[in-house]
Amino acid sequence: MSNFSNAAKDGIEASKNVAVLVREVVLIVVIVLAVSSPARVAKIMTSLGVTEWNVFGVKGNFTQASQASDTVHQLQDTITQLTSQVGALQSKTGLSPTAQKDVQQIAQTLDSAKVNVDAAQQQIQNDVVRQQQKLVAAGFVAPNEGWLYVGRVSEDKTTWVDGPKNVRGLPPNPTPPISVTTTNAIALRDPNSAPGKRAAGEIVAGVEANVTLQVLDTDFSHAKGGGNFLWLKVKTK
Repeated sequence: MSNFSNAAKDGIEASKNVAVLVREVVLIVVIVLAVSSPARVAKIMTSLGVTEWNVFGVKGNFTQASQASDTVHQLQDTITQLTSQVGALQSKTGLSPTAQKDVQQIAQTLDSAKVNVDAAQQQIQNDVVRQQQKLVAAGFVAPNEGWLYVGRVSEDKTTWVDGPKNVRGLPPNPTPPISVTTTNAIALRDPNSAPGKRAAGEIVAGVEANVTLQVLDTDFSHAKGGGNFLWLKVKTK
């Protein structure tokens, strides 16, 4: 009787967790659609611009791009956190058939949301590079140093959880000085941004794919979904 009672309690608790997750995922999906839908992305892209330049060279202030990219990075962390919770629920016993179906739908929705959010982040980086190319063609000199996000690693920093991103052949716990090569267009953030807050730093420059970068420093910041976000301070050669 006791075992049955405990199982029933576990089932009720798990079902409550499913209900909470459903509400959270609905909110995330709304935000993801706002960021990654073609209309929203087009609006972000057209509003990207250089609002501040000085006569000594390029001083990019990609305000809209920075804010959009920061929002996307937070969404990526939240989606990872929710995915972890869904995985924990899927391993539980005592879920009703309805709750099991809800959990499966949540997992599929999160997978789709992750694809859309990652695509939105890449669109932002592509447009930063395109903007910069026009400015460089006009005679400006782009900053050659900044922080670059390369993915999420395990808590002990021994394995990749989601990465490497933006560069190829990078170990999960790199020790500078090393060199990396970009796999796609990337955006560099303020080289003077605070530790653990690189994602909130202003985007200062873009770098094209297949460019070799010198790694000057690393920064691991805790991810809500577990593990650490890895950022590299890099410099173009």
